[in-house]
Amino acid sequence: MTSEPPVPPEGAPAPRGQVPFELSEAFNYGWLKFQQNVGPILVATLVLIVGAAAVSFIWYLVTLPFTAMDPEDISDVGAVGFLFTGAVFAIVFVLVGFIVQAGIVRGGLAITKGQPLEVGTILSTENLGQVILTAVLIGIGTSIGTALCVLPGIVFAFFSQFAMHFVVDKGMSATDAIRASFQIVNRNLASTIGLYLGVLVANTIGALLCGIGLLVSVPVSIIATAFAYRRMNGETVAA
Repeated sequence: MTSEPPVPPEGAPAPRGQVPFELSEAFNYGWLKFQQNVGPILVATLVLIVGAAAVSFIWYLVTLPFTAMDPEDISDVGAVGFLFTGAVFAIVFVLVGFIVQAGIVRGGLAITKGQPLEVGTILSTENLGQVILTAVLIGIGTSIGTALCVLPGIVFAFFSQFAMHFVVDKGMSATDAIRASFQIVNRNLASTIGLYLGVLVANTIGALLCGIGLLVSVPVSIIATAFAYRRMNGETVAA
């Protein structure tokens, strides 16, 4: 008579070799929660789009006088002002991007906890310093890896894919979060490869549908990834 393998206690990661989740299970959960939260998800998406459009429009208004001038008529002072303004807006764009990235992860994690999705959750600046540092370190690591024949960059991005989850969910430092992501991916390599490819395929299909499909594929993929993160950490996922 065979017995079932013991279930790991709450909060304990699944042992190596034990499948923490099925790919179809993760995406079915993502689709179900998308349907249950379609209103808040679309509202949050609209807020992000409007915010990005507003920043872009302000940038256009600020730079319009410079772009309308003949290059020979722009003084040294004007050129310096143009470059300074461009640098300021570039920093703003990057910071907003980091906040949005963390907010998207935070929203997916909230859904897996059974918490309501709110715009305030997406736009939260909680632990912003570590969020920014994590994004910067991942960007640097991926860039260096890409410069080394591309493949190392893909590998680094793949293994660090849950770093932001650990920063947002556990309040970890950037370096600890990246290390934790490497460990959890290494421990569940087959499952995370399947998830990574599944997200890529889903969003590629969404993009091919005139881009409109991304309004569904991206939220579903985010929730599915948060589901996988919870399960790989041995945590309960809200039904």
